Amino acid sequence: MKEVLIMGGTRFVGKRLVKLYLDNGYSVTIASRRVIGNIEGLTQCTGEREGTIKMLRGLKFDLVIDFTAYNYSDVSKFFSNINCDQYILISSSWVSQFESGDRVFDRNQLKYIHGKIDAEGFLSESVSKSTSITIMRFPIILGLGDASGRLDYYASRLYQKLPIILPNGGINKTKICYADDAALLLLAISNAPTSNSFQVFDGLPRDSISVFNLVNIIGDSLNLVPKIIKIDLDKILYLAPEFLDGDPFYQETKYTDRSLNIFEMFEVQSRPYSEWIRECLLSYTPGHEKLKNPLKSYKWEQIKFRELERFLANANAH
Repeated sequence: MKEVLIMGGTRFVGKRLVKLYLDNGYSVTIASRRVIGNIEGLTQCTGEREGTIKMLRGLKFDLVIDFTAYNYSDVSKFFSNINCDQYILISSSWVSQFESGDRVFDRNQLKYIHGKIDAEGFLSESVSKSTSITIMRFPIILGLGDASGRLDYYASRLYQKLPIILPNGGINKTKICYADDAALLLLAISNAPTSNSFQVFDGLPRDSISVFNLVNIIGDSLNLVPKIIKIDLDKILYLAPEFLDGDPFYQETKYTDRSLNIFEMFEVQSRPYSEWIRECLLSYTPGHEKLKNPLKSYKWEQIKFRELERFLANANAH
């Protein structure tokens, strides 16, 4: 029986993977701060990352999928204590956009990206050649169980019949991966024949989507017509730049086309945006617990952000 360790694994894509591996007869261990209940065949190692690595010291796994490594230190400490035949680091397609210069990032995003770059660098230079290494860079991932609140941001405004402000009209395109598709792709990659190799993939679905079309699909899913206000980004920067601190998609931009489609390569069919968004919004009400973290404070829920929305809407009307 194949032994799998998932660093993380109690939420979102990781939780889906736990079920997929157990359903396929794997022995699964998760190392996380959270517990997901008693599940047959699942071993849970609970605590902070460094503590769980110490608990697992000296063990060897056939496969490791690491959701919680964010920098050089995280991966170096892992490989100093745990052995594995195959290791998959969950990284970010923002790294690809940073390398190509396709996207502008804020300070916090840059800190995150540089951490991932350092983690990837360790893997490319320092890990034993007997371990097969895959770096899986994903774009924004959405779906049920997501704590980012991005879908709820637009859906809540539609539900409450509030106007939605789209910088530059939301014409910027991005690629969004559905959480279920991401889990299926990771399962397929880990099941594929491996050699002692190092490979980097972007987990991008085939189709791009504009923010404008994303909002309209959300509206269709809720049977509501969006009231969209299109404002030039430069005008927002002049009148109320703080608004952009809460807008979740204005920085997103089209990914550079690549000849390789990772979903096709591993024979995983990514679902259409309209299909999975509709599924996520069934029985939606604002604050839907499966579309956001109820314990997290989002900027777009704060009074100041609502005031900025009203101010920009009024300024655009005059």
